Amino acid sequence: MRQFFILAGGTYSWADEPEPPMFPAALDVQTRASAVSVGTEMGFVRAMKAATQGRRAAGYSAAGVVRGVGPEAKGNFQVGQRVAVYGGPYVRHASRLAVPWTLANPIPDNVSFEEAAFCGIGAIAMHSLRRGAFTAGERVVIVGMGILGQIEEQMLRAWGVRTLCVDRHDENISLARAMGAPEVLDSRKDDVAAAVASFSPGGADGVIMNGNLEPPGSEEAAAWTRERGRIVMVGGGTEIRFPRPPVFDKEIDLLISRAGGPGRYDDQYEKGGQDLPIGFVRWTEGRNCGEFLAMVSAGQINMKGLITHPFPHERAEDAFRLLDSPAKYSAMGVVFTYPE
Repeated sequence: MRQFFILAGGTYSWADEPEPPMFPAALDVQTRASAVSVGTEMGFVRAMKAATQGRRAAGYSAAGVVRGVGPEAKGNFQVGQRVAVYGGPYVRHASRLAVPWTLANPIPDNVSFEEAAFCGIGAIAMHSLRRGAFTAGERVVIVGMGILGQIEEQMLRAWGVRTLCVDRHDENISLARAMGAPEVLDSRKDDVAAAVASFSPGGADGVIMNGNLEPPGSEEAAAWTRERGRIVMVGGGTEIRFPRPPVFDKEIDLLISRAGGPGRYDDQYEKGGQDLPIGFVRWTEGRNCGEFLAMVSAGQINMKGLITHPFPHERAEDAFRLLDSPAKYSAMGVVFTYPE
């Protein structure tokens, strides 16, 4: 099979690798599309630029066709079935994958491989909203309108939650508006505090931070949040720092959203294929992926509008060079396609 790697010094290469070994709970999947998680994977690039040797695999969200089903795989998957798959180390930018059945979902007929390839990124966005426990009628500020912020906003709107979006890049702001976000602010020139006060006079029910949670961003998030509101951190930098008074005085809940939901990094759930009982854990990472696909199918999430840069997989190096250039903010949804 062919697999994409980031090399020491920050260069890129496709390599011929052995096909991934099957295991009892796995599906053998021929890849048809794999999505780039821009923030995560460019972090890999920065780390490898500083390295003097070695290579790093990239990618964790893809879609393809089942070519084999392990003896312990459940879910009634069939050879020839279209599936969306999520989660490293099982999912990479590679032409063949061995993926636990718990991390696979059938693709609805009206959803393309390219759209479905974003299932893992969609699950991460969905888990952040579940961590915030946002409900219809609440008012939520989303800071950072990259691919996660865009999907979060569309999900919240579909669920009846009011949104206000904040970013500082023209491309992200324009696309959010084009996707139907009702209020999108430019933090470089707009009075965000005044807008939040108008949007939710008692303070926002929640603030989603798609980035660093340290001053001044953490101070602003705390100022915008109502008493006993929630701040959800999705990803972010190396530190979490808040001034004590606003967080303590308002008794604000700080919630960390890690990956796509319960089951992530649990070997028994993932490689072992032991699903978590739905009566106790309603939304696992696998079920979040499935619901993302259902929302795309229903037209509640417009992935076609968010996919700005589809590349044949042979041009993956071009995609990464774009993402490592001043033009990177022109790229929102980046996806690689593979031949049948």
